Amino acid sequence: MPGTDHMLSKGALATGSVAYTFGEAAMATAGSQLYPFQVARATDNAKVVGIIQESMDASKVTTGKATIGVAITGIMKGIAGGVIAMGAAVRSNASARFVTAAAGSNAAGYALSAAAANGDYFDILLTPSAGALGAGTGGSVADLTQGPGTADGTVVDVSATFNQGTLNDNFKDLSTKINAILAALRSAGIIT
Repeated sequence: MPGTDHMLSKGALATGSVAYTFGEAAMATAGSQLYPFQVARATDNAKVVGIIQESMDASKVTTGKATIGVAITGIMKGIAGGVIAMGAAVRSNASARFVTAAAGSNAAGYALSAAAANGDYFDILLTPSAGALGAGTGGSVADLTQGPGTADGTVVDVSATFNQGTLNDNFKDLSTKINAILAALRSAGIIT
């Protein structure tokens, strides 16, 4: 991909007993006071916190003191675990590689270029998992309608014959709908 890639990266303690490869998905592990940010190679459908930015052999990892670069957000290279279309949401697989994410999976970001096969490097816009892709855990929010009557969920035109009660009902329905949207966003982890 031509042009500058921008990312936010951080050093993390590499955990486990296997080698790390540039472009693999990383997940957070329990930290300590000395090493608060620790990572492991991501497992299948893990909540990805970043992408490994350097290769490291297992002998260094097993010392328990190896710091590895992890891109936390931005645009960077990842390793595909199969064919990925440009624009597809991606998640981690059991090999810490990226595959196309389905609804309900933990999307790590979006493919900015395509991958033709397992092992191909491709560009990712990394947007670490806040929750499941398309899960919508907050429930659906019905559309407001506009028309005569004062039923819940209905916004009534008050321009021809102003009525304070109708205006109050409109504001109540709008407030209820906004609160339902906020609850859905909170439930999905998008806002707090």
